[in-house]
Amino acid sequence: MELPKSSLCTGCGACVSACVTGALVLTRDTCGFLHPVVNSSLCSDCQRCEKVCPLCTFAETTGVFKLYAAKAADKAIVEASSSGGAFSVLSEYVLQNGGVVFGAGFDEGFNVCHIKIDKKEDLKLIRGSKYVQSQFLLAAQKAADELKNGKIVLFSGTPCQIAALKNITDNINTGTLYTVDFICHGVSSPLLFEKYRDFISKGRKFKSISFRDKTEGWHVYSLKAEFTDGTSYRKNITEDPYLLSFVTNISLRSSCNNCAFTGLKRVSDITLGDAWNDSPSKKELCDGRGLSLVLINTEKGNVLYSNVKDKLISEALSPEVLKRNKPLNVPTKVNPLKDRFYKDMYRLEFDRLISKYCGLSLAAKIRRVSANKLYRWKKH
Repeated sequence: MELPKSSLCTGCGACVSACVTGALVLTRDTCGFLHPVVNSSLCSDCQRCEKVCPLCTFAETTGVFKLYAAKAADKAIVEASSSGGAFSVLSEYVLQNGGVVFGAGFDEGFNVCHIKIDKKEDLKLIRGSKYVQSQFLLAAQKAADELKNGKIVLFSGTPCQIAALKNITDNINTGTLYTVDFICHGVSSPLLFEKYRDFISKGRKFKSISFRDKTEGWHVYSLKAEFTDGTSYRKNITEDPYLLSFVTNISLRSSCNNCAFTGLKRVSDITLGDAWNDSPSKKELCDGRGLSLVLINTEKGNVLYSNVKDKLISEALSPEVLKRNKPLNVPTKVNPLKDRFYKDMYRLEFDRLISKYCGLSLAAKIRRVSANKLYRWKKH
């Protein structure tokens, strides 16, 4: 067996699903990310794990052939969505046609995991960005079962998760499978998110969590949590400690810095993102409340999008604009303080941890500059 080294592994668990001897199990590393661990005494060297690993067996990719800026015509969907609501509109179509949709949601303890929905009323459970690595494997296996039964399935996830899903379902008729990935910055540690939840809850029980609340607008979004006692917490991207750790790359999984799935060759039918820097001519697309970037990558994706165009306000864009979309084209840069950050995660209170590594104090700034200089020197 020759699986990718730890720094490249995406933690999808496809290898575990393929192992028939029980030689592989997913376990958390010290940063809180899942990795497969092998029991050599049980391994038969059948290489099934390599055949489904998205880094050992690359799923078929296609280029982007259509590009749109789009938002839901229903303003309520836009307000409830991270961007323009394109995912919700696509999902509604699949649900209305008897299908099921898989996406990242929360379990009862507010851990991020992929879940299945089969009715429109439950779309709120998987709508919106989740800046945590989702537990994906169980949902992928359920999606495979749905496909075997002839169900229409829409599955959304990170590009590496979609690549893993395609390998897991390789021997199944996937004519009714629609895949949607997104322009991915990376994923943060579930363990770090647990510590953050403890920090902001102060013993209160969560009712909801939104990583992209639009109280202050789409561009200056907030992380908002509501609690069962009627109280709430909200801080924007310049103030919230968890969002700061995400946007400074210090909390990201190592494989995100070496992502094999960036670029214009996509593994999904449709790729979604934020149309932050694009300037459509239609005034109704420029209200600052959210605008989706929709990349059509396959003919199947094109048919799905065509079926929902009447539910969207959209405008075709030149694919040339994608060249300046950095997260789409290159992996996220390494934060050289990441190893120290995760070691300190076990000894510092959450606010002190973020203040030390992501804060605006002179000491924090000097620490970041010094670490970046040392990292560049070591690379060269």
